[in-house]
Amino acid sequence: MSTSLFQLTDERAEIDRILAVFDGEVTDEEFEQQIDEILLADRENKEAFAKKVDNYIWLIDELRGSSGLKKQKASQMSESAKTEDNKADRLEGRLMACIQLLGKDEVAGVYRKAKIVGNGGKQPITFTFTELSEVPKKYRILKKEEALDKDKVREYLESGKTLPFAKLEDRGKRLSIK
Repeated sequence: MSTSLFQLTDERAEIDRILAVFDGEVTDEEFEQQIDEILLADRENKEAFAKKVDNYIWLIDELRGSSGLKKQKASQMSESAKTEDNKADRLEGRLMACIQLLGKDEVAGVYRKAKIVGNGGKQPITFTFTELSEVPKKYRILKKEEALDKDKVREYLESGKTLPFAKLEDRGKRLSIK
């Protein structure tokens, strides 16, 4: 007795339904039981069972192929997003430069406006030493190697005091588009 195309289609639809319900997870006993029932239904008929095994292997290959294509597409989309971000950054930089050339902090369009504003977050630090040993130990921390304790240096500098090996920098500017 051979399996008809309709039976194969019905089995495939049932497997797809089960996979959708269990979201592809194979750890649930009910899922395993339902799939086993479909797979083992023809175990007594060697020819029908062999065809079913082939069909399962084709389905597995199809799912692996689809997964691979989606991963490849995701990678391509990620690269495309990086390219678009770089383009936007360059345009933003040019708009900011033009605003500065005009001697302004803000320009308005018909619908939107752009304003040069200060960056938030921690103020950058420029270090002026050449050897870590030039920095007092209280401003260093031991990681795998001895390193600067930037938080301690920042705290000291932000209190208005000076250090011979470091200084606070301006936060910089960015373009705020509304």
